[in-house]
Amino acid sequence: IIIMLATICYVLIQKNKTKWAIVLAFFGLFSGVIFDKEVRKNAQILIGKEITQPTYRQFYDTALFDKIYSELDMLPDYQTKTVSIGIFPAVAEYNGFYTLDSYRVNYPLEYKHEFRKIIANELDKSAELKDYFDNWGSRCYIFSSELGKKFLYGKNCGVSIQHLDINTNQLRKMNCQYIISAVPILNYEELNLDFEKSFTSDHSFWKIYLYS
Repeated sequence: IIIMLATICYVLIQKNKTKWAIVLAFFGLFSGVIFDKEVRKNAQILIGKEITQPTYRQFYDTALFDKIYSELDMLPDYQTKTVSIGIFPAVAEYNGFYTLDSYRVNYPLEYKHEFRKIIANELDKSAELKDYFDNWGSRCYIFSSELGKKFLYGKNCGVSIQHLDINTNQLRKMNCQYIISAVPILNYEELNLDFEKSFTSDHSFWKIYLYS
């Protein structure tokens, strides 16, 4: 889009319509600032205004996940598998975890059907999530009807999952050992999960609740 805008401005200047090129360039830059949330966030940071979203470094938080990784009973050759709740699986992937969940444009339909068995009851609670997963599905995530389609739950969000209804037997069948959650799962005992520990730091955006 930027290249197209620059090309049009160049052509206008060549045709001695510099005034219109300036107007178009200003409109393009103005639109970019207004509609690009990353630009707005960086502008807020530059003027010293606090933002509620994590920075790039806070999003991946390698120091925090190194600590989690070191405290897990990790098996060799990618045998230890995880899923994430309330946090993008990309964070775990970036930090070296083998994830059952992921954002993928192309993956086997058979795998999608197997993964769906984990979240079937949660999808039945929400027509929006059911349509989102069944009719698109690139976001192969552990959905919670209570969290919806939000995956940025920071340590100060004050949110918890009251009644998560996922098929932990299917998780075991798919060799999942750990759930990485950005919020506490209050009914974890009903799901036959063990709460291992929570992880955070003063500089972290996340507070990770680890369940096995």
